[in-house]
Amino acid sequence: MRRLVRVSVPAESSDRDFSAHAEPYRRELLAHCYRMTGSLHDAEDLVQETLLRAWKAYGRYEGRSSMRTWLHRIATNACLTALEGRQRRPLPTGLGASSSDPTAELVERPEVPWLEPLPELADQPAAAMYMRAGDAHLPFQLHVLDMRADGVSRVVAFLDDTLFAKFGLPESL
Repeated sequence: MRRLVRVSVPAESSDRDFSAHAEPYRRELLAHCYRMTGSLHDAEDLVQETLLRAWKAYGRYEGRSSMRTWLHRIATNACLTALEGRQRRPLPTGLGASSSDPTAELVERPEVPWLEPLPELADQPAAAMYMRAGDAHLPFQLHVLDMRADGVSRVVAFLDDTLFAKFGLPESL
């Protein structure tokens, strides 16, 4: 069960106030950033960047949206900015036995596909998909991705159940 907290920020807010309001969302932001970037190291850096940006803007936070939504918007923008500047990473090689080895031992691993990044999707549709899986306010959150209203509708239609089924994602996380 998610909790929504409305926060009203007094003009003289302190660092402790910010920490008390933002800290409960740290793990959730880490998961969000990991899903968008596919790298735990990058995700940790982006959570720090998100919290730094939020801390700097905390005095201007008006409370029109929940603290969670506000932090996720900042995290999404930080992730998209980071993804713009990086090229695709090559797949690592030599981590296991050769796939052509018929005597290689097969190991059963539990699959958690929604934790894995979606390399086949462009940044904006992947971000939209994660947002839809995690929250019901998709059109509002897609505004963060700088998409026009008709673009939002197309992405929502594109992200219908077939795409969720293709990647093995649950309807909601």
